[in-house]
Amino acid sequence: MQVFRKDIRIDGGTQMRAGLDNAIVTQYCEEMKDGAKFPPLVVFFDGKHYWLADGFHRYFAAKVAGINRGMDCEVRNGTQRDAVLFAASANSSHGLRRTNADKRHSVVALLEDSEWVQWSDRKIAEVCGVNNATVSRYRNELLQNNSSGLPITTKGRDGRTRKRPARRRRPALPNPDDIPGPEVEPETPSRCKPLTLEEAYKKAIRCAASEAVKTIKALIAEHVSLMSVDEKLSIVDMLDCDEEIARRRQEVKVAT
Repeated sequence: MQVFRKDIRIDGGTQMRAGLDNAIVTQYCEEMKDGAKFPPLVVFFDGKHYWLADGFHRYFAAKVAGINRGMDCEVRNGTQRDAVLFAASANSSHGLRRTNADKRHSVVALLEDSEWVQWSDRKIAEVCGVNNATVSRYRNELLQNNSSGLPITTKGRDGRTRKRPARRRRPALPNPDDIPGPEVEPETPSRCKPLTLEEAYKKAIRCAASEAVKTIKALIAEHVSLMSVDEKLSIVDMLDCDEEIARRRQEVKVAT
C-alpha cells in the first residue's frame, strides 16, 4: 500500500533505536536516487494516523532525497502503543543490526511505561528480542536510580502479580591497605664477637691481598701462554734456585 510520507507519524515514541546512523541514511538516499527498491515500511493505522514502527532510516533517507510521493508500506491495524511494541523487537533478526545501545533503549522504553513495567522480565525479553538477564540488569539499574518510580511487583504471562525479590548486593571488597601484612619476626642479635678496629683492618688487607694475588697469577698465566718455548726457557734460566730451574724445565718440556 502506498502512504504519503507526510501522513506518516514519527512522533509517537516508536523509534526504538538509540539514534539514527547518518552514514546509513546517506547511503539509502543515494540508492533511492538511483532507483533502488527497498522493503516497505511497517506502519500501524488506528483509523486516523499511520504510526511508523519499522523503517526510520528509509523514511529519513526519502526525506533527504526529496521524495514526497507515496512510500510502500505494510499497514497493520493497531494503535500507537502497538507500534511501540512492534518497534521494540524490529531488526532483531533482520535489517540493520541493533547495537547494545539500541537494545537498551527498547528495554528501558518498556520499563519506563506504567503498564509494561509490570510485565515479567521474561515477557519483556520476548518482546524486545533480548535475554532475561539483560532485562533484569536494566530493571535493577532503574530501581537503584529510582528515577522512574518502578513498582516492586511484576505481572507474568498468566496474569498473576508477583513481588520482585530483593536484589542481593555483593559484599564490598576490602581495601588492600587495610589488610594486615605477614608478621615479621624480630631479628635476633648475632652471637659472634664483634671485630676490633685492628682486626677488621687486617682482615680487609688479607682479602685485598688474596684478590691481588689471583689477579697477578691470571695475568702471568695469560702472558706465559702467549710466549714461545725459547722465551719460557730463558725466564727459567734466570731463576737462582737449582731446584726451581729443574722443576721449571720439566714443566716446560711437559707443556710442549
